[in-house]
Amino acid sequence: MAGDIDGWLALWVDSADIVQMPYDEPRVVGMTDLRTRNSAVNSAATYSNVTISNLDVRSDRDIAIASGVYTMDIAPKDGSDPWHLDAKYLSVFERQANGDWKLIRDAFSSNVPLN
Repeated sequence: MAGDIDGWLALWVDSADIVQMPYDEPRVVGMTDLRTRNSAVNSAATYSNVTISNLDVRSDRDIAIASGVYTMDIAPKDGSDPWHLDAKYLSVFERQANGDWKLIRDAFSSNVPLN
């Protein structure tokens, strides 16, 4: 939320088959499209009062799944009305050869109607 797209992308496996599944949009596949989509989203608004709560984390060998909820206030830079997002997520991580965990799938959706 700090606008550090490179830092955020470093959480992902650098692969052509990674997938992000945002709400109200087609799925995003591969690092190039992930960068393009999320750079545009980050530059379109200011985000504040972000809270993230993992509700469940499970792993089996080299795959881990985390699910939870998050909220944030969003102030669009185009001057439209700010709004509060109340949402949930499901993320899949893969253990790397060096022991780090990196995202390979990420899906999220709102708990309430958007705007």
